[in-house]
Amino acid sequence: MQSTNGAAHAELTPLRFLERASMVFPDRVAIVDGPRRITYREFACEATRLANGLVVSGIEPGARVAYLCPNTAPLLIAKDFTYYDKHLTPLNLSDGSPIFTWNQQ
Repeated sequence: MQSTNGAAHAELTPLRFLERASMVFPDRVAIVDGPRRITYREFACEATRLANGLVVSGIEPGARVAYLCPNTAPLLIAKDFTYYDKHLTPLNLSDGSPIFTWNQQ
């Protein structure tokens, strides 16, 4: 944390934004996904739940995780599990069809 003219200052990164927003605006809508509405509290809770699940599964700090998901709320939630030093590589499905094919031989 840096001081600017005597005031405390911390860089507000996307990851810190969610943490702060969940404390300051816990009941405000953070995500609109069709009819579904997710508050900042729920958003932070889901990101934390996902991160904890990955830790329990043995995913270690600094690991990269690929996540295949359409451009919906779960993709946004998964992006923010990087709170826990995990790196998400989203594999987006823009129109619902895969952008790659699996070839088993």
